[in-house]
Amino acid sequence: MNLADHLDKLKYFQVIAESRTMGEAAARLNISQPSLTKLVQTLEAAVGTQLLIRGRHGVLPTESGKEVLAYAHSVLSQLNDLEQKLKHPSDKIAGHLRIGAYASLGEYLWPNFILAFSKKWPQLRLSIYSAENRSQAQSLASGQIDILIDAEPRLVGEFISWNLYEDRFNFFVNPLQPEMVADEFADLPLVYSPNAFDSDNKRIIQHLEEHGYNFSQRIEFDSFMAVKAFAMNGSGLAVLPNRLAEADVKSGRLKMVKLKALPAKGFGSHHFAATILEARKDDIRLRTLVQALKDWFKS
Repeated sequence: MNLADHLDKLKYFQVIAESRTMGEAAARLNISQPSLTKLVQTLEAAVGTQLLIRGRHGVLPTESGKEVLAYAHSVLSQLNDLEQKLKHPSDKIAGHLRIGAYASLGEYLWPNFILAFSKKWPQLRLSIYSAENRSQAQSLASGQIDILIDAEPRLVGEFISWNLYEDRFNFFVNPLQPEMVADEFADLPLVYSPNAFDSDNKRIIQHLEEHGYNFSQRIEFDSFMAVKAFAMNGSGLAVLPNRLAEADVKSGRLKMVKLKALPAKGFGSHHFAATILEARKDDIRLRTLVQALKDWFKS
């Protein structure tokens, strides 16, 4: 046996990796868990190595499993792409694009954008993949995704980027937080993402220290979603991109506050950009998607 004889099982493997548990994967695929386990065992026998391992966080792919998963993403995406092209043989836009992006964009961009985009270009399917920044860059370089939507991309050489919009960081708290004089908010715990940086490669804490703010208590998260949750819970002074907090400010779930020494419009100018492989810069589907994103943020 070899992998070519079991390409039909790649979809099952992909769903298991996404679900993290055999039970959830079996439910999504509408098959029994023992049958799904047997499928994995058959696939492992075909490649001659273990592909999944049970850990504290569920069922995870081994190093070999990650290779197979990357291959599965590529093959299944190409099949989706082919399917769309065959349905619309005379349409150059038809196909399937895989987008890598921050999970936080799922809250204020993708739901409405994809709905509008699909109405205008129903023949071009979009899939969104969320992961941490480094793995997304690797996925773009290896062809596992077609385009990366990222803040301040640092990819050079074989890549090309277009700025979509500019944003800034600002301070936010729960609206029920007692009223304070501006700088009294600095007595709250600071909740922020230490990995976020601006166009000058300066991190959030550097901006604050330069303006004389040294928070005695700091709560750090990798995700802005967790930072925002803390702010909405009333557990600290959160630093968030204005765009991410905008809808919650309008709905009354967050309140922007200003510290005296920092600009009222926010600090740390940073850009969101769309990045692709330079070899695909003339791909009309990618060009269409990038222009649609630019227009969306302008509006």
